[in-house]
Amino acid sequence: MLDLVLGGAPVDLDEVKRHPHGYYHQEQQFALAADPATAGRFSTMPGDVLEEIGALRDELETPRDERFAFLLINRRNRHRMNSMGGTLPDLLRMMPYNVANMNPADMASHDIAAGDRIEVQSDNGTIEMIAHADETVRRGVLSISHGFGGIPGTENYLRDGVSPNMLISTDRDLQTINAMPRMTAIPINIRHITAADWAESASQDRERPTDL
Repeated sequence: MLDLVLGGAPVDLDEVKRHPHGYYHQEQQFALAADPATAGRFSTMPGDVLEEIGALRDELETPRDERFAFLLINRRNRHRMNSMGGTLPDLLRMMPYNVANMNPADMASHDIAAGDRIEVQSDNGTIEMIAHADETVRRGVLSISHGFGGIPGTENYLRDGVSPNMLISTDRDLQTINAMPRMTAIPINIRHITAADWAESASQDRERPTDL
């Protein structure tokens, strides 16, 4: 796959591999002349894109799944670039784990205070994290930074954070060309985890065998 991607690049994959910390090509690159067959034009509405927009319109007109009260949206932050930054001590001190950003009114209606533990569940999986009040988040929405979390079942939330990918399906809602799954607007529910619930969960984790 990488060989195919680099098919028109100024260097091949072997050259990129020689630079494990990243490759920078210093020679200037210029766009080629337009293909005469296209008369210098491109299609602003290819047929497959038109079909996808039509499917999106139909989806927006479909009644919302009443099983779920919230939508998950992913967000970026300046402490991580995807998975990069998770090993830098200064960044880890500023933001060791990600939080569940909620509108304060939603938190009040669910009897959740800032710093409380909550369970976030989709039809694909469940994660647990700490709630954080954020007035910029719309009601009915939960906003989580991606780029956190370790291997499922082995991570430590307060050390690694948690990956919202655990809530996302890779079998449906895929882009037609590159098969990228939907990463946002995921229907979810939330549940307040009481101190008693958390203590019971921690006790079960201690009893769980560690050798796989």
